[in-house]
Amino acid sequence: MPVTFTSLTSSPMTRARQTAMVVNQSLPRLKLEISPLLRETTPRTWRTDMVKDVTPAEFDKAEAQLNEAFAKFFVPAQGADQHDILVCHRNVTRYFVTKALGVDTRAWHGFAVAHGSLTVIQVNAKGAFKIVSVGDVRHIPPNLQSGVANAENPQLVAP
Repeated sequence: MPVTFTSLTSSPMTRARQTAMVVNQSLPRLKLEISPLLRETTPRTWRTDMVKDVTPAEFDKAEAQLNEAFAKFFVPAQGADQHDILVCHRNVTRYFVTKALGVDTRAWHGFAVAHGSLTVIQVNAKGAFKIVSVGDVRHIPPNLQSGVANAENPQLVAP
């Protein structure tokens, strides 16, 4: 790897924890932490057809959780560079991308993020964000990619 990772934090949800444990096998010097702030949730989106059954109170709770997570994990490093790995589900990842871009967080649903993909967000010393990649799946063989298959991306259907 081109960097030395400094932390590994996962959502408490089963698939995220399982993925983090696989990552931890390759990076055994990192202690795997579990954070409920990374738990999958559904924030408000412009795609109201996608969230018909979510109440305003549930949206408020989701956004409070995600905003707290962003404030905790996306801060400038103190003293030396940090390279943190967060393992979470895609609603969380997409919300973080909108926050880092400084756009309306309701736009999170506009990003396609495949299963097992990598999203890289840099935080500089002054707290400015740079999106390096979103939903990168180049490390996954094409026949194993999944999660955003549709008519426009039929190759992302795992057999």
